[in-house]
Amino acid sequence: MNNRERRAVGSRWVFVPVYWLVMSAAAWKAVFELRQKPFVWNKTPHVPVVKADN
Repeated sequence: MNNRERRAVGSRWVFVPVYWLVMSAAAWKAVFELRQKPFVWNKTPHVPVVKADN
């Protein structure tokens, strides 16, 4: 890598193994959930959006 590339990446490369670990944990969680409850879909709860009157 040249100096410009090193500056662009910075120290963010340090977090790549942490990212891999988190992604691996999420994948294993998904595999176990798929095996235990194959027809359940975990949805993210959202607050209902109220439309403003014009």
